[in-house]
Amino acid sequence: MPAQPRAKRLNQNPDAIWIQSMLVLAAFMVIVVVWRWWMDRQPAEVRFGVRQVVVEPQGGQINVPLASAPELTTDGGVIALQSGPVEAFVVRVSAISYMVFSRTSANGRQARYDINRGIFVDRRDETFGFDRSTGNALNAGADDRLPRYINRATSEMLEIQMAMQ
Repeated sequence: MPAQPRAKRLNQNPDAIWIQSMLVLAAFMVIVVVWRWWMDRQPAEVRFGVRQVVVEPQGGQINVPLASAPELTTDGGVIALQSGPVEAFVVRVSAISYMVFSRTSANGRQARYDINRGIFVDRRDETFGFDRSTGNALNAGADDRLPRYINRATSEMLEIQMAMQ
C-alpha cells in the first residue's frame, strides 16, 4: 500500500491542531500574567522609568521619591493613589510631562484623573466631577453641573501647565 500524503494524514486528526493551538494560547496568557505580576512588584522607578516625581497639592510643593511611595500604581497609563481623601494632585514627571491623579472617590473606590476628558474616572468607569473649593466629588449621574466642573478642571490644568513651563 503506498504511503499517504502528509497533508492527508494531518486531516485525519483535526483535534490535534486545535489542541496545539489552545496550548500555545494558554502559554501566552500565562506569560502575560506572570510578567504583569512581576512588574507590579517592582520598584516604582522601574515601572515608570523615572526616579522622582514632584507632587503639588493645592498649596506648596512636596518632593516624593518614587521608591518610597509603593502605593503608586498604574491605571490606564495614569498614576493613581489607592487610599486617602478625595484630592487632586499634579505630578510633574519630567520637564515636559505632567500627570494628574486623585485619591479615593466619594464612594470609596480608587479613581484617576483622565486628562484628555477633564474628569475623574473610577475603577468601574463611572465618572464624577471634583469641586476643589469644597472637596466634594460630584457623581456624573446625579449632578447636572458636571460640565461646569469639567471646564473648570481643564482650565486649571492649562494654567498649571503654563505656570510650570
